[in-house]
Amino acid sequence: MAENENRRSKMTRRLFRDSLKELLVEKEFGRISVNEICKRADMNRSTFYAHYADQYALMREVEDEFLECLKEIIRQTGQESFYTQYVEFLRFVHENGRLFLLMTNRNGLFRDRIGETVCDLLQSMGIVPKDDPFFVYKVRYAAAGSLWLVEKWVDGSDDATAEEMADLLIRLFGEIGNDTN
Repeated sequence: MAENENRRSKMTRRLFRDSLKELLVEKEFGRISVNEICKRADMNRSTFYAHYADQYALMREVEDEFLECLKEIIRQTGQESFYTQYVEFLRFVHENGRLFLLMTNRNGLFRDRIGETVCDLLQSMGIVPKDDPFFVYKVRYAAAGSLWLVEKWVDGSDDATAEEMADLLIRLFGEIGNDTN
């Protein structure tokens, strides 16, 4: 019985996440109400509030899901080169471009979370030393610039392939990483 409840709860949460994603294509997050999310999901408000405090909590879960997918790509390509991981990362972002742009343009918090996630992943891979705060600042700086370029690429301002973007970003990142203090 508990397994059925858990499965039902997961399906319900998935419906709410998918409904929010659909609505985000149509309008800005700040203009989306809980009523609209519930109507789109064909669920009632009490069901929504049984799972979420408000639409911001739901949006946070959508962002968490996106970041977890990015982390999973890195885990799946763990034995492969950093370049391969980066290309797969970029492909995922490009394939989910509309959602990516909506989340990064919504507020600076998601942008910060992406930078933090990238920095954590680079540290866990041994690419960024954990005990060098200045180097971490460099990585966060590079991540912010990279994010801007990726947003332009996803938005259609650049018709480069994922491989070409990875080459460019790694080259730019290398310039920052090799810079002397």
